[in-house]
Amino acid sequence: MPVCSRTRVLSLYRQILRTGRLWAGPPEEQQYIKSEAKRQFRVNQHTSSPVDLDKQIVEGEVRLQYARQYEIPYPRLVHKTQYKQWHPMPTQEFETAPASQGNGASSKLAKAMQKRKQMQTDNLPGKPG
Repeated sequence: MPVCSRTRVLSLYRQILRTGRLWAGPPEEQQYIKSEAKRQFRVNQHTSSPVDLDKQIVEGEVRLQYARQYEIPYPRLVHKTQYKQWHPMPTQEFETAPASQGNGASSKLAKAMQKRKQMQTDNLPGKPG
């Protein structure tokens, strides 16, 4: 590990431990910060690729910044669009409204529901595009 990377890693580790020690939340959160930092640094201690090392340092800095800013020590949840890729939402069946009125609200609603149903079937994962 280059000297500058080692300095950044140790500095980040000290900042995280300091944050855990001075955390204003309950003791469980203080303990979580310390144990999570220790666990993450141990898991990644043998990283030798400078690119991977830099990514992990940036991730640690971002998590620390979020923890300080939002006062939540736990990692952020995955963004909704990323979640949707891996966990597709269950499809919802819509009943078609009667289209007896040509330009009425019910026919517009029926068209909108059909369009939404079509969009849902077009966007299913694994379907050839």
